[in-house]
Amino acid sequence: MAIARTKSRAASPRPRAAVDAPPKPGTLSQTVSRALAILRSFDRDRRELGVTEISQELALPKTIVFRLIQTLKEYDFLEQNLDNSKYRIGIGAFEIGNLFKSSTLEAESAPFMRHLVDETGHTAQLAVLHRNEMVIIARMEGRGPVKYGVSVGERRPIHSSAVGKAVLSILNTEQIDRILSQGPLKRMTANTITERKALLADLVLTRERGYSVNWEENTIGVASLAAPVSSRHSHTLAALALAFPASAAAKKDLPKIGKLLSVAAKGLAARI
Repeated sequence: MAIARTKSRAASPRPRAAVDAPPKPGTLSQTVSRALAILRSFDRDRRELGVTEISQELALPKTIVFRLIQTLKEYDFLEQNLDNSKYRIGIGAFEIGNLFKSSTLEAESAPFMRHLVDETGHTAQLAVLHRNEMVIIARMEGRGPVKYGVSVGERRPIHSSAVGKAVLSILNTEQIDRILSQGPLKRMTANTITERKALLADLVLTRERGYSVNWEENTIGVASLAAPVSSRHSHTLAALALAFPASAAAKKDLPKIGKLLSVAAKGLAARI
């Protein structure tokens, strides 16, 4: 499958407009912020929540939480489980989310991800930068016996994930400083890079190779490589990745996998 149809470009840092700056005080609607905070209270491990649970988590009065929930329910962003009176994400949120899921980036990535899976047998992922985290927007299961349990919509720390380090490698110094200043580099495993100087050195290697390496930095037993998807036509900051069990055999194949990823990422970038 001949996918690469683009000329190679140097992966040097350059200014990008898509790095989110923190909102200025006084520019946000309190009501909308609270409603969105309620929606964000739900995640993979907490699919159903009650008014009291949400109230305690967000430190808001139950009367306010209840009123906002009823509004979200009216627009189908939440629905109620009548068996236990708790709430869960509704079809309205799914419909809106699918508008992003069917974006050009996600749609165009499918043949490249399929090629990567066919060539390596590993799980392919596509992630985009949102503030100081990476969000998985597409994945394609590998053929190996060990499945990497990441789901679409999950977030990954930017400093300890291959997709995060790939995106950081194409940002300029000011943008990197802005993202890393959001908080300390949290240690996820014993292999996580938590020192800023060490992370910056790792980004230099990423630029030279054209892909990032995450060897059990985020999850023990799991390795991943990622290449930045850098397009002159799109402001989206993204990365294409392959995840697989960390093993001696896999480590020998890193240069080969990295080259495949770099070619695929450049091909995808040319299409968006």
